[in-house]
Amino acid sequence: ATMRNEECLVTRLLLLAWICVAPACAPARDRTDGTVVVLVWDGVRAGESLGDGFSEATGEPSADFVPRIWDEIVPLGVRGNHLWNLGTTTTAPAHVELASGLRQVYGNYAVEGGVGLYRPDLPMLPEVLSDVEGDGGGGVVLLANTEFLLPLSASLWPGAEAYDPTNEVLTTGGPDSPFASDRSVLEEVRRRLEDDQPRLLVANLHAVDRAGHYGDRDAYLDAVRGLDDPIADLHAWIRDTEALADDTWFLLLTDHGRHTHADTDPVWRNHGCSCNGCRHIAFVLTGPGVARGRVWSEPVTLADLGATLATFLGVDLPFAEGVPVLGLLDDPPSAPGRSGVVDLAEAGGHRAEEVRVEGDARHRSEIVLDGAPVSTPGVFAAEHPVLASDGERSWLCFREVVLTPEAPDTAWQARCLEKEGGTWTDIGGPVADPGPFWDPVLLPDGTGRVHLVHVVNPNGTATGGKDGALGPVTVDVGTWDGAAWTVSTFTPKASFPTDADAVLHGDGILVATGASPASLRGRHHRDIYRLPASPGAESSWRFGTFEPVNLGSTLAGGGAWRMERPALTVGVDRVVRLAAVGVTEGGARAVLAARGERDTAWGDARIADLPGPVLAHVQPVWVGDRAVFAVLDGDEALLCAVGWDVEATCAGTGSPRIRTIVRVAGGIEAVVDEGTGQWGMLPVAAAEVGAIP
Repeated sequence: ATMRNEECLVTRLLLLAWICVAPACAPARDRTDGTVVVLVWDGVRAGESLGDGFSEATGEPSADFVPRIWDEIVPLGVRGNHLWNLGTTTTAPAHVELASGLRQVYGNYAVEGGVGLYRPDLPMLPEVLSDVEGDGGGGVVLLANTEFLLPLSASLWPGAEAYDPTNEVLTTGGPDSPFASDRSVLEEVRRRLEDDQPRLLVANLHAVDRAGHYGDRDAYLDAVRGLDDPIADLHAWIRDTEALADDTWFLLLTDHGRHTHADTDPVWRNHGCSCNGCRHIAFVLTGPGVARGRVWSEPVTLADLGATLATFLGVDLPFAEGVPVLGLLDDPPSAPGRSGVVDLAEAGGHRAEEVRVEGDARHRSEIVLDGAPVSTPGVFAAEHPVLASDGERSWLCFREVVLTPEAPDTAWQARCLEKEGGTWTDIGGPVADPGPFWDPVLLPDGTGRVHLVHVVNPNGTATGGKDGALGPVTVDVGTWDGAAWTVSTFTPKASFPTDADAVLHGDGILVATGASPASLRGRHHRDIYRLPASPGAESSWRFGTFEPVNLGSTLAGGGAWRMERPALTVGVDRVVRLAAVGVTEGGARAVLAARGERDTAWGDARIADLPGPVLAHVQPVWVGDRAVFAVLDGDEALLCAVGWDVEATCAGTGSPRIRTIVRVAGGIEAVVDEGTGQWGMLPVAAAEVGAIP
């Protein structure tokens, strides 16, 4: 058992290798590229699978839970023991990160009746591979023992709507009746390998996760043990099958674990928080070229595995932030990851940048302020700077995470700095665990105070504390008065609020966020919700009614739109203007609306006429009275400014991809793909897009 546990590092490596080995096979073709088989062991903690230690449930060594996997599979490959889910530790978002190579804001929605399908924003490996192969998806097989994973086949990227996920993702047992046992899924894996010989086969084993949620003290543990023989038998069958034996990569990994501390009985019943039982997971990889008997102990994320898999498949996941981990192979090819400035903020003559760091597996990104790093030394990742200034004072906030495998939790931290005079001072943050998608808005009010508006949704799900044991999802206003934070909290009766924006309006604050009615749980039934706040006692805030703007109903007649990415501005006429991205079956559109100070409803709603589909992942920005959207016109990304009484004017970027756009003095800056594996900055003057500064 001790030797097996030492191989746990290889388990993480296996997960990483899964992505790496994906270059594999082509269906019924010249089988020179090999086959990639990925088994996602849903919701299994490292301690009960491929980890280095012991089960906190029973005290047994990890290897004793699945002895055949340790004895027959682990010695043939690499086991990774430092695999991390640093995003949302639930099923659908974890698979989205794995399939796209980056953390995406994504709700853990079930697939229910209604219009359309709630899809990720950015390209997924199955759609990219299908597009390159030109076989209509025949080289990709996705098997899911849960309806949550239907969106894995295609994103909101323009053109991906042509892929029908109900044809490309097989929910074994039927879309409404997943199998009670994952043995049936493994039988289907074997059948598809025999009949179809796909280039990439990904199978989700979800019954283990369901067994844990049922709450029976032995159900989860028995389910883990019950997959030892079927998984080992499948691997042995592949080794004994002439057409597969020498050119099949086999990756077994966990998407997330389970709680190691929670107020439930048993403690491991759920998952979704920042505890290391949920975040710290493992994998194993075998196949041609994969090192044997090796333990990979460097930190690896699910996004890294996605980038690695794309590299071996010979395709580009264009927005991947993960770093390909090719050291899992005996003779690794070179595959540099993306680097450079990937996000920025400007205010008051200061500039903060999120800089991707190359060549250090334990340090991926940092925040640089006016040329000097300000994130915590040794941090694994520091992301998403926001800046604001008011006279002699300036404020900077960002999120960061330090890997702490020996501690109970690995949580994201909110960091804020204040500058008064010539010195920047750390002032902490108004939330203990902001989560992996913290996206605050800073609003100075001219009195020396700054208000920080943000959604608190640390486990990134639609259900708040149900899975995460972290309490309800809230919209908060934190006020810094120069000495301390005062936090006012509002709990909306809605599902999965995201992408909050806010403006000062009169003596109050107006907040806008994308959200779904609590009864509908998402899909395309999402709207922009408004939340007014008025001053209360001693820096506190009183909240008004959280209500939808009803843009979907106004523009589409049936509320069948998914509204996201709100951006607010207030003109000199005191009119509040709203820009948002509206997603329909046909793609994403630019939507505008306005509301006067005395109006009772939003009016002047319109759909902008632009030269191509809007890029749904990019939040628009206001320059004067025009909203600037990112648009794809053929193979080039454009920046298009649009208002109410003029036609849209656009500026080319010379790049096929935009990561984000930011308002700066005199115009905007866009983070664009420079085509060399690097992100670069593209300044665009306001006049170039016809906007008035």
